[in-house]
Amino acid sequence: MRRRLLLPLVLLLIHVVATARLSAQAGPVQALAPLVGGIWEGEGELPALGRFRAERTHEMTLGNRYLRIRQTMTLADGRTIEEETLIGWDAEKERYTLWGFSSDGSRSEAMGEAVGENRFVFTGRTHGARAAEWRMTSFIIDEGSMSVLLEVKGARDFQPAMTLAFRRRSATDSQP
Repeated sequence: MRRRLLLPLVLLLIHVVATARLSAQAGPVQALAPLVGGIWEGEGELPALGRFRAERTHEMTLGNRYLRIRQTMTLADGRTIEEETLIGWDAEKERYTLWGFSSDGSRSEAMGEAVGENRFVFTGRTHGARAAEWRMTSFIIDEGSMSVLLEVKGARDFQPAMTLAFRRRSATDSQP
C-alpha cells in the first residue's frame, strides 16, 4: 500500500524538479518578453525586394523557452512573404539561437547575444531565395517601439541594408 502512495509522490517530485530546471533554462529568453503583445508595424526597403510593409507578432511558446515571431511582409507590388521565427537559448554556447522560415522557401539560422540593455545582435545566414550572410541588431526602445538594423555581408565586412522602425499597436486597434 505504501508503495502505491509513494510512486505518485515520487513522480510528482520529479515533475516539479524538471519543470523548475526548464524554467531556469528559459531565463535569458525572458529578456525578449517586452516584445510580446499587440501587433508591431513598420515599413522598409530592401535592394532585392523594394519597399515593403511589415506586420509582426511576438509570443512566448513551448514552456516560455522560445520567442515566436510571426511576420508578414507586403511588397509594393502586393505580393506577401510570411515568416516564422523561433528564438531560444543555447545553454552550452551561452548564446541565443534563431531559426527562421519563409513562405518564399528561405530559411535562416543565427546565433546572438544581448549587448547592453534591450539590444540584441544576431549574426547568421539565410539559405534559399534570399541567400545572404547577415547581422541584425534589434533595439527595444520602449514598450511601444523598437528598431531593427539589418546589415548584409559584403566583400570585406557587413554593410547596412535596412533600418526598420516598428511601432506597437493593440491587437484590438483598427487598421489605419
